[in-house]
Amino acid sequence: MRKQRVAALVVALIAASAVLFGVLRHRARDARPRPRPRVAARVVRREPTELHQVAPGISVAELERAYDSDRFAKIVIVRLGLTQVSLGLRALEEHRFRPLFDASDFDVAVNAGFFEPDFTPSGLMVESAHVLSPANARGGSGVLVVTRGTARLVPYDRLADDSTIASADLAIQCGPRLIEPDGSVGIARDASQRAARTVACIRDHGHVLDLIVAYRRDGLGGPGLFTLAEWLHDGLFPGESGCEAALNFDGGPSSAISVRGSDTARRLPPGPVIWAMTARSNARR
Repeated sequence: MRKQRVAALVVALIAASAVLFGVLRHRARDARPRPRPRVAARVVRREPTELHQVAPGISVAELERAYDSDRFAKIVIVRLGLTQVSLGLRALEEHRFRPLFDASDFDVAVNAGFFEPDFTPSGLMVESAHVLSPANARGGSGVLVVTRGTARLVPYDRLADDSTIASADLAIQCGPRLIEPDGSVGIARDASQRAARTVACIRDHGHVLDLIVAYRRDGLGGPGLFTLAEWLHDGLFPGESGCEAALNFDGGPSSAISVRGSDTARRLPPGPVIWAMTARSNARR
């Protein structure tokens, strides 16, 4: 009888060991890494919040827009009522934009036009009827001109026919022209690289100027010029018309923006910024 009990106990132990081995083997198999299923990114058009005033004549909005199917650009829009603000140009010490985040003598700053390897401006720059840099073909295909509260876009090849630009309140040469002066899209095809962008958009018969910066949050990327031009032509806000004319400023690692008092409507560029365009509400005088 005792031998039978011992034999039964041995059989039970063997059976339990087999069950335990099976459980451990199953768990080990489940613990092995398995390939994650690919999930297609949803293409979402995130509508903008409404513009909100940060100072008389200056309003700001932030939004996101999908491009290239699965990428998103953050877009900061600063809307300036040109009769209510004063515009200026500022040369940046050591080509650094960061100090403008703490500046108190203006409300908005963005990077301006192209520059040469020796850090001189590539094209025309005018402030308060003073020519800071002459026009040059390398400077870009268009010139943003603001005179007595009205903005316009002048193609570079028509610059010689316009004798009033040297007396403008502000002029910046850059390019390309994203929206032509006649309102048509100025980019023929999607051939440009993806990069952060800074744009000047003329509205309301030149009485309103939007300063726009579009970039990927996670790097230097951003929309192509063709995509950006289509956005500007169609309008970034639902039910609102697009830009009457628009000029691309310097972009990529130099694309930058600062809005006084905002921790989100700003971008610190990883590259140098030689000149900045500034705007100050006249109510602050």
